[in-house]
Amino acid sequence: MKVASLNNISFNRYNYKPNFEGNYPKKDELISVMPFKARKLVKRMDQFLEDKWAEIRKANSGFYDLPFFVLSGKNKKVATIKPVYQGHKKYILFEVSNDKNTERILINRQNPDLFRFERIVDTDYGYATTKTYNSEYQRNEELEELIGKYIEEFFPKILPRRKIITP
Repeated sequence: MKVASLNNISFNRYNYKPNFEGNYPKKDELISVMPFKARKLVKRMDQFLEDKWAEIRKANSGFYDLPFFVLSGKNKKVATIKPVYQGHKKYILFEVSNDKNTERILINRQNPDLFRFERIVDTDYGYATTKTYNSEYQRNEELEELIGKYIEEFFPKILPRRKIITP
């Protein structure tokens, strides 16, 4: 068996076995951040936005249109939904506003468990961020549940009802 040495580091050329244990979470630790119903609604919204883009391209109106939706909800809340593209990644920008503050949620359309949250308050000179959250690095069950409730409240207002085909 030959052992090579390079700058005081030795390794075995013939019997090298990488150890990948401990680098991946166990199956029990793999959890979904977004509630199940909200995940399904995000996936449906992804397809809906793609269909709207296809309609806009077919119309050839000459102007650069963007699928943009404004909805009203309970307790004087107003939500806006529009697609955002960063490179080859697709996102949904979902903003929920009331009299006091605005909550921005940037949801990855391919993997709804990856989202960013920001709560802002309007000031005389613009706005101030009071809370941020990134689901890729942080866990906050209350906030994740709140975002799921927002999605379940507003997304069905835009999405077309599923057609039931009867023979």
